Amino acid sequence: MQDDRLFEVLTPREMFQFSANLRLPRDFTAAKRREMVDNVIVKLKMTACADTRVGGRLVRGLSGGERKRAAIGVELIINPSLLFLDEPTSGLDSFTAHSLVQTLKELASEGHNIICTIHQPSSEIFSLFDKLNLLVKGEVAYFGHPRDSVDFFNNLGHPCPTYTNPADFFMNLLQTQSDEEKERAALIVKASKEQRAAAAAAIELVPESDDLEPVQPPERPPFLVQLYELTKRSWLVITRNPLTFRARVFQFVIISLLVGCIYYKLGFNNVDVANRSGALFFLSLGPTMSSLNAVLLTCNFFFFSFSFSSSHSHRLFFSPS
Repeated sequence: MQDDRLFEVLTPREMFQFSANLRLPRDFTAAKRREMVDNVIVKLKMTACADTRVGGRLVRGLSGGERKRAAIGVELIINPSLLFLDEPTSGLDSFTAHSLVQTLKELASEGHNIICTIHQPSSEIFSLFDKLNLLVKGEVAYFGHPRDSVDFFNNLGHPCPTYTNPADFFMNLLQTQSDEEKERAALIVKASKEQRAAAAAAIELVPESDDLEPVQPPERPPFLVQLYELTKRSWLVITRNPLTFRARVFQFVIISLLVGCIYYKLGFNNVDVANRSGALFFLSLGPTMSSLNAVLLTCNFFFFSFSFSSSHSHRLFFSPS
């Protein structure tokens, strides 16, 4: 995700281990899971900060680049063949962004296909990608190697000025605010379609095989294992945040005192039996809503993000070398 939703009080090693315990196949032993966690830490160059808490607004922890690497590592633990990243360099300085993209380049060379949107890449970052996909209103304006993109637009009468970052030039060229810009973008899209059609016609199509077996997803761990891992993580999150822990205890004490005062010395007649039901309702509802509150806020955040997110105009691709 573009906004890293990580637990502030957990360390990268603990998050990777949690992902490994819940997402790797059952036949993986505990030693094998720990080995895969260590391998991901080495791949992402996080050995020095593997046991440092993520941190957040109130607690110091990982840097911005290390947080991005941690978010990537949570997904990388299952060794995916395809990995999607939403603007992994957003909020990072030029050096940290280049270091992160260089790490992604190394992962691609190991067999991972990495697709990501990119936010204002420098010329050094732009040169690291294997494939470039430029989109205008959902239409492909260019698809191919980044080093050929300048020549493509130059042949259309749009030369990139000297000492200008090609990525910035493309973003300005593909704007569609005015009618003139829309007409120019339409001509570029048309030329791109013709180029790709000519390239496809020159390639011999290989017939698809009917003998391919569908890939089966790994079997989930047993229910008790899931319950144990989630309970362990929740306990760490609660106990490592003293302020929140004390606030919850104080909340439960106040609610208990209020309910106790309101329903003090209830009898056993018909009216008091109904009052006892009300007291039990409030006592059961309070802890439940308190536990669900954080989850509900998270769900509302993601719903808001998905509802009002804008479509990206540019896509950059890594592919295995």
